Amino acid sequence: MIKNMKPFILLLILISILMSCSSDKETKAEAEKQVKGARDKLIGSLVSQYDIQYMWDTIEYPYSIEYKPILSGKYQLIDDFEVSDICEKDSVIYLSIKVEYSPAFFFLLSVNSDQAKEILNADKETDLILVVDIQKFKKLLFDIENEIEYDSYSVGGGEDSEEFYESYAISSPSFSDDFVGMGVVIEVVSFN
Repeated sequence: MIKNMKPFILLLILISILMSCSSDKETKAEAEKQVKGARDKLIGSLVSQYDIQYMWDTIEYPYSIEYKPILSGKYQLIDDFEVSDICEKDSVIYLSIKVEYSPAFFFLLSVNSDQAKEILNADKETDLILVVDIQKFKKLLFDIENEIEYDSYSVGGGEDSEEFYESYAISSPSFSDDFVGMGVVIEVVSFN
């Protein structure tokens, strides 16, 4: 009787393991949904508070002049970006960021010391949302594309020959699709 129960018990254990894995996935998905909902609510609050019409990571135009309505609005929102640098020049602190989108936007933004500290203290798990006022904006003129070329040659003959490789870079300019802008950070909002 016990020999006949072993496959049944193993099947029950396997089913319970599979059910717990499924439950973990559902719990994780539900938690992610709640975080996204809270984030969307926070963004909605900022949009209302600052009368924001545009988010830099959701717009895409090919020419600088098409961004004029965005710049004429007082504030914009940036919620998906990479910090490149924080530096100080002539007693002004600057934040250099890249909004990774197509096209990419590179911004140099002045920040106050409290905003700089908040950005510096944010860990990798913390999402930052910026309310900004972009005042200058234009398309980058050129991209420099580098291509590595390889040549090979043999020295010697027969079984004693050795193969050598040379590499060199070929650089070629091309028109850029990316933009650069300058402005001011109005508010830094941390979100976990």
